[in-house]
Order: sequence, then structure tokens, then C-alpha cells
Amino acid sequence: MKQNGTSPVTYEKGENRSKENMAFFFEPDGSFSLLSFLQMGKNYEDNIDGYIYMYAPNGIVDGKMNQLAMLRVKKDKILLRSEYEYFVSMNSDGSANWSKEINDRGVVCQFQKGWVNYNIGPGHSGHPYAWQPSVVYNKPLGVYMMANWGIGVGSDGDWFGKPSYLGFWAAPQPWGPWTQIHEELAWTPEGDLKARTYQPYISPKWIAEDGKSFWLVWTDFRSPVNNRPYYAFNCQKVEIITEK
Repeated sequence: MKQNGTSPVTYEKGENRSKENMAFFFEPDGSFSLLSFLQMGKNYEDNIDGYIYMYAPNGIVDGKMNQLAMLRVKKDKILLRSEYEYFVSMNSDGSANWSKEINDRGVVCQFQKGWVNYNIGPGHSGHPYAWQPSVVYNKPLGVYMMANWGIGVGSDGDWFGKPSYLGFWAAPQPWGPWTQIHEELAWTPEGDLKARTYQPYISPKWIAEDGKSFWLVWTDFRSPVNNRPYYAFNCQKVEIITEK
């Protein structure tokens, strides 16, 4: 998104980026560097409160990146950064408190530490990369679902040194409370120990009519470096077991 509202939206080279043309630029702790939108049906048809919700890691280092922050904005105000409201906290009745000040932001969900790469020098990964969620509304079940991941950090602090982390969470509201319902400390589809999976995405179009299954899409950075047979989009059907 361009902060100045100009169109068409184009890729801004690093030297041209500023607070005038970027929605987020040099924010506190590097928060909101990796944005994800809440998906709520085709053309956002399942939304009833008129807000667009966005999620992002709360920073770019372990201890911050494994915290989830979020904001909301009215659909017709999405180009106006001044209209963004940041999640602050949750009340005992499940409602949320919001603030237009980014420094007031709170944490929506806390993930495990130890899954953020930290060696980003020459010859290593270019930036910390983990905990960018996929969040969708499962209308048949009336529940919000989140898939999230942590990168398998190698002994040298670089990314993809071991299999990644995968988890699923569910909540009654976009801001939670989030309950973890599945965890994999070594995310290895088909038992492939060389898998280097990342960025799981719940495809909203591929949620079953009864809401009890969906398709998970992801990418694989499989080693060795010069032989990545799975470096493409992959998918897997996930069945949801409910108590009813």
C-alpha cells in the first residue's frame, strides 16, 4: 500500500521509500514489516463490522518477532494511515481495546522463541524471517483460524538450518483469544527430513462447505542449494476434528 494514496501501486526501490509513500516505514522495533490480511470470504463478504484487519510480527528480532500485533481500519479508510487503530488489549468480556498510536500496541498472540534467524551478515540470509501468519474466517464453523510458522534456525544462526515449526490456532474473534490446536516442532511433509518448509497459507477458497477441512499451501526451500525440487507452491488437505 502507498501511504500517499497514489496509484497504480508499484514496487518502491529502497532508496525511494519514505513515510510519505509507504504505509509502514521504520516503525518501532521494526513492527508491521510483514503484513497479513484477515481473509473473510470472496470480496470480504463474510465481514459484518466494516473493518479490515491486518496482522504482523511485533518486531524483527527473537522476543519481538514471535509476538503477533494487529490493527484494524474501516474499509473505506484503508489508504489513510491516520485512521489505523492498533490492538492494545482484550477485556474480560472478549471485546478489544484499540488505539491510533502505534506505540500503544499490545500482543494478540505469543509464539515460541528460538525460531527467528539472527545471522544476517554477508553470505547469510538477508533478513529475519518468521511468524508471518495466515488468518481466515471459517464461516461454517463460526471460528477464526490461523496458521503460523517459525524458521528452522541453524547452529550458525542462519535460516533453514533445520526443519521449520508449524502451528494452528483458533479464536472466536479476529483478536482472539487464540488457542493452539496443533503443533509440529519439525514440519516435514511426507516425512522428508530435508524439507525446509515455510510461509503456510490457509486457502480461503479451498475451505470445505461444512468447514471441516481446508487446503494448506506453502513453499519449500529444500536443500541442497542447487537441487530444490520442491521450491514451488505445495499443498496438503487438512481435516478438522470437531466435538460436535
